[in-house]
Amino acid sequence: MKKILIIVAHPDDDILGCGGLISKYQSKGVIFKILFIGEGSTCRFKDPDSKKAKSEIEHRNLSALKALKFLKVKDIEFNNLACGRFDQTTIIEINKIIEKNIKDFVPDTVITHSPVDANNDHKIVFNATIMATRPGANNHVKKLMSFEILSSSEWAFTDTFKPNYFEELADCHIESKCHA
Repeated sequence: MKKILIIVAHPDDDILGCGGLISKYQSKGVIFKILFIGEGSTCRFKDPDSKKAKSEIEHRNLSALKALKFLKVKDIEFNNLACGRFDQTTIIEINKIIEKNIKDFVPDTVITHSPVDANNDHKIVFNATIMATRPGANNHVKKLMSFEILSSSEWAFTDTFKPNYFEELADCHIESKCHA
């Protein structure tokens, strides 16, 4: 893995899902880009356009930048689609955001959410990522992987996350993830 694009629904999913992996591979010279599809906050507000909701989006994005700066990730994109409302955006619109990033960044590895997740935004990002990385669409993508986010993945009663790839992390990588 030389260039890894991590595609997530909301700021914090990147660190929760693969903060240890980022820490481990960043120290080996791997180049990362984090692509945030949504803003991760407005689903908690009665009025998603309120000043308080917009302030929370800004705070969450700044927190994500601070965490990723700690992990030495410089290439970050926020799209700020409405949290909890990805199903109101056409999947092709989300797919186009992902395809553009794959075309521009040219990753050999793409990592995203698991399809067995209780969070619908996570599932939609997974499905859009599958569409964007289908065979023939982007031949330079050699690995497509998904991660688990505890408190979201284990609540899907119909199926559970069944990993088939594991990364051994040193204590320092786990500590970096926790700090981020």
